[in-house]
Amino acid sequence: MSHPTPSEIHSLYRSFIRLQRQWPRQEARPARLRDYILTRVRREFRQPDPTAAVAVRFANGQSELRHLRRIVEGNVEHEYALPESSPILTFLPAKKTFTLLDQEAQDELEGKGTVSYMKDYLASKMGVGR
Repeated sequence: MSHPTPSEIHSLYRSFIRLQRQWPRQEARPARLRDYILTRVRREFRQPDPTAAVAVRFANGQSELRHLRRIVEGNVEHEYALPESSPILTFLPAKKTFTLLDQEAQDELEGKGTVSYMKDYLASKMGVGR
């Protein structure tokens, strides 16, 4: 495995920063993936490593960047798409891998427990109890 040049390392860092800026904002979430990406990139690129480990870490960084790009660009949904006839599509949130429960839903889930929350959620989607 060849050692990356300083310009290749800087290019990888800039690519992560550009990707982080493309990541959608999740203002209603206490733990935002967009913020985590920036914090993790900064931490990883500041860590001193022996020369032998730089090539391995560079390859891992390229792989992680490639996979994060697939999520942002929506490629994961295309590769593993559910059939349009699937009943589960009725209950899924917007078709984005990075779409997660907002803070209100998380608080409700924490207070009720998974089974109770899912029962109430499914009933509300199906119009039961109205």
